[in-house]
Amino acid sequence: MSKEIEMKAELENPEELRKKLKEVGAKFLGKKRVVDIFFDFPDKRFEKEDKYLRLRKNGEKIILEFKGSKEEGKTKIREETKTEIKDFVEIVKILNFLGLDIIFRYEKNRETHYLDSAEIVIDELPKIGWFCEIEAENEDIIRQIGKKLEIKNLNNRSYRYYIEKYNKNIKELVF
Repeated sequence: MSKEIEMKAELENPEELRKKLKEVGAKFLGKKRVVDIFFDFPDKRFEKEDKYLRLRKNGEKIILEFKGSKEEGKTKIREETKTEIKDFVEIVKILNFLGLDIIFRYEKNRETHYLDSAEIVIDELPKIGWFCEIEAENEDIIRQIGKKLEIKNLNNRSYRYYIEKYNKNIKELVF
């Protein structure tokens, strides 16, 4: 199991960040449509413990991930374990047979960049807006990158928080 360490910020103008990424020499890795499907048991045991099971389709890659509860602090830190899956439809069937239900599904358009040992993504979520996410091996690197890119309001919130903030009681957010 590894730890995911990341921070996120809402973006008013993604073009400004793209320009800044070029100025500081970040490497552009590409664009993809990402589909995330979250599963839980009918008693919502993952949600109650701030854990989640996510099936992600990232381009042609399919990944099943389990993420533990967030650690306290300004940076989002979670234990995570993941594995690549070959058949999207079959893994959904298996999860359903195990008693897990699809509780939420959303899509995002994602641009990925790499700078100074950190992954920086620019995400567009339908009906929600634009976000930047910085993932690195520790909070100091994330904050340094955020400062270099002039990103304000870095926080430890999840996309689920923003989706609930802007569109309460929805089960799907797609383009």
